[in-house]
Amino acid sequence: MLRLVLQLLRPQVSRVRWWIWFAATCVLVAWIVEWLWLRHSGVVAQRLVPIAFVVLVLSYFLQRRFWHPPVPPRDNKTRIVIIGAGPAGLSAAYFLRQQGYREVLVLEKQGHPGGLCRTFTEDYLCFDLGANYVTPAYRETQNLADDVGADLYVERPITTIDFTDEQSSPRFSDPWTAARQGIPPLRFIGLCLKYLWLRFRVGHIVNPAGHARIHEHPELCIPFSEWLARHNLQPLQLLFEAPITVMGYGYLHEIAAPYALKYMNMATFAALVLKAFPLTQWSPWPKRFVLGFQRLWEAVAWNLNVRYNVDIHSIERTEAGVFIDFSHVEQVLHDTEPHRDRLEFDHLIVACPLSPEVLQRFGFSDEERQLFSKVKSHPYCLTSFTTKGVTMPQPIAAALPLPGIGKPWAITKQFPDSNLFQFYSRVPPELIEGADSPSKKAIHKRAGTPEELTPAAKESDDPVRERIVSEVRNTIRLLKGEVDEDQWHTYDQWNYFQHVQPEDMRDGFYQQLEQLQGKQRTYFTGALLNFELVECSIAYSKHLIQQHFASPKRDRH
Repeated sequence: MLRLVLQLLRPQVSRVRWWIWFAATCVLVAWIVEWLWLRHSGVVAQRLVPIAFVVLVLSYFLQRRFWHPPVPPRDNKTRIVIIGAGPAGLSAAYFLRQQGYREVLVLEKQGHPGGLCRTFTEDYLCFDLGANYVTPAYRETQNLADDVGADLYVERPITTIDFTDEQSSPRFSDPWTAARQGIPPLRFIGLCLKYLWLRFRVGHIVNPAGHARIHEHPELCIPFSEWLARHNLQPLQLLFEAPITVMGYGYLHEIAAPYALKYMNMATFAALVLKAFPLTQWSPWPKRFVLGFQRLWEAVAWNLNVRYNVDIHSIERTEAGVFIDFSHVEQVLHDTEPHRDRLEFDHLIVACPLSPEVLQRFGFSDEERQLFSKVKSHPYCLTSFTTKGVTMPQPIAAALPLPGIGKPWAITKQFPDSNLFQFYSRVPPELIEGADSPSKKAIHKRAGTPEELTPAAKESDDPVRERIVSEVRNTIRLLKGEVDEDQWHTYDQWNYFQHVQPEDMRDGFYQQLEQLQGKQRTYFTGALLNFELVECSIAYSKHLIQQHFASPKRDRH
């Protein structure tokens, strides 16, 4: 009941909070004056009344001079279409709505919002498949969560697991010990502090949304492992492998330093170290959403115009406008009807993964297709199994040292009362090269019934699934457990972390990409423009809207 009252009063808070502040200031100043002077001079307490009145009048004129209440923007009838209802697309629509735009439509090919933020509920528990953590650097994400009332909880400590000896059971250890690899603790702490200092020094380059001017800093357009070596931080490589390589962003010699530095900002790195250090594992970060990441985006989408199950047939960009021909399925009560529409818009915002196939299908220009042909991604898998007999000392285990590619690199047991384990794996490149390219087929696969993932079932139809699931089952056996074949399991595979090579950064890829913004009435947002994190996608969408769609300021009276 209290929460409902607070939500109802939210719009009134901005109107009354300043007068509350004035009243509190008056009382505090009056009390201090009475304590320091009036009390000792014998002046009666009635003298506090005119003093409080004077402070109140001064506060009133100060707030009239220096503070103005927010002015709602005028309604803007510009017609904007956004392709993709993931974090980038929905946040763009959210910020457009804040700017007063009322003719914004989001088109999504899936039947749900959130993109790679997927959540399912099993036994009244919400499990994330994809994006999961919130760190202290997630300021925009937390603002959205506050706006829609999405609650967070603190994640428990993490551990590491060593699969080096395949003949014996894996060994668990705390991440601090595993990452140090015998380095004296004080020296390791010193190296962490050195990284924080270096990260602070490059903050003005990598902190802003996007990478438009990164080519002006060739010393950063190198692999992250090389950047660490240049600054004598090689002993920290194992520490960085857990959040970077294990989480699907590639080996340290693959990922460009600006990506890694943007990801491992000072707040996120400090939270990582504190959670790993045995004496500070009580740290309140990272956190998870109680109802899952996808439910955050569902709540955001409730206040936006979003159409799901959309199949876009063509996009025409002309001087007169943007014309989109698409079909979608609508269900009204019991009737499900397919519809085909052709709508006209003033601007197009592309917030879906920018693969060459998407650009070719949507009729984008040769310049755009040539630029985006440089974009790479990593095929990544998440497999969920309900197990019997598997125990872990902590809910999250990162495999350090890293086992071979294709084997699980991270294992999570999100809730202590559930036996559902999740296994994160990167797909071996030889499996992708030997089969159809994952960018040329729908590779997001999910098994919703136990029969689909039994050993003798359809795994052999897909060499990638067969290899990944086989490695997961072998890992479960190494952990002295077995798969519960009667329970629900999942297998998800997707292209992850759109990025370019360090040399492409150095050659001005992002400068050229930013120069495309606004051409042919088209704008781009999403993970590629910043980094493959929910927070980075939101931050860039906010930057895009402020830079290109900000409503003109209104006069204040």
